[in-house]
Amino acid sequence: RRTLGVVARVAWSYQVRVCTFSYLSNHCHLLLRPASAVELAAFMSYLNSNIAREAGRLYGWRERFWGRRYRAIPVSFEPEAQIDRLHYLLSQGCKEGLVARPQDWPGATSVHAQLSDGTLRGTWYDRTGEYWAKKHGEEVEPGQFASTEILELCPLPCWDDLSPAEVRAQVAEMVSDISAATRQQ
Repeated sequence: RRTLGVVARVAWSYQVRVCTFSYLSNHCHLLLRPASAVELAAFMSYLNSNIAREAGRLYGWRERFWGRRYRAIPVSFEPEAQIDRLHYLLSQGCKEGLVARPQDWPGATSVHAQLSDGTLRGTWYDRTGEYWAKKHGEEVEPGQFASTEILELCPLPCWDDLSPAEVRAQVAEMVSDISAATRQQ
């Protein structure tokens, strides 16, 4: 929920459209539609730093969190390239032999929302507000500075003309194909 909250808040703050994402134990994949490279860099910096801080709080991790800077991989406007990249992201847990179906992944992923209404809900913690409250001697209750953030996923650019139901059907077919291939392996 924290990861989803951070993704939703940062997407809203930077006006970056999110098509899909999957967070694994040691890396993540996001398929984004930023307006520019500068916007992407700012988005990723804020996203990664906030996720690192939240994960650090959960696990008492005080050292460096990410092993290296993010690597942006541009995806061309060709429909095949976009669909291949979506397939790659959706298949992460399956290709590693960790789950039988993409929707079985226990971590932060967009697959459930892509198969339903395209909406994700997460928790954002206003750490600045919490810091200042504590600094002024206020007693802070757990969750006092938490709020729900909502992320509306967007379709691939090549699917912009499809209805939400058609996009869901395309994703459902892809997820079914990934699950079938995983069963065969």
